[in-house]
Amino acid sequence: MAVQLGLRNRLAPAAFCVNHVPAMERQHRMHGAPGLEHRGLSYTVPTTVLPPLAPAGGSVVEMYVGVDPAQSLDAWDEAAAQGVLEQAVERLARHHALDVAHRRVITPRDHESRMHLYRGALYG
Repeated sequence: MAVQLGLRNRLAPAAFCVNHVPAMERQHRMHGAPGLEHRGLSYTVPTTVLPPLAPAGGSVVEMYVGVDPAQSLDAWDEAAAQGVLEQAVERLARHHALDVAHRRVITPRDHESRMHLYRGALYG
């Protein structure tokens, strides 16, 4: 699942791509655990290398949120998508101050229907 944010403020992460993942012996919890608490946090800030993507002083952030692969595509209604979006923004806010102007969620259901990705799998 992809979460895209347009921020009014500028993020200055240490790198274009940032990953917060648990230690190897706990990584199995990233897949299928309820909620996002045990999942890694992976995001890119394309405006670190392409500042014109955002208005002056702003940033674009794209987060890839792991979801339970056993969850039915039909379960991805607006409420489910918004719930994951809120949790993802909350997790990112633990690392950066966020002034969110725009939010967009691309669910596994969207990946399958719009991009023809098998069962909504982002990486095939």
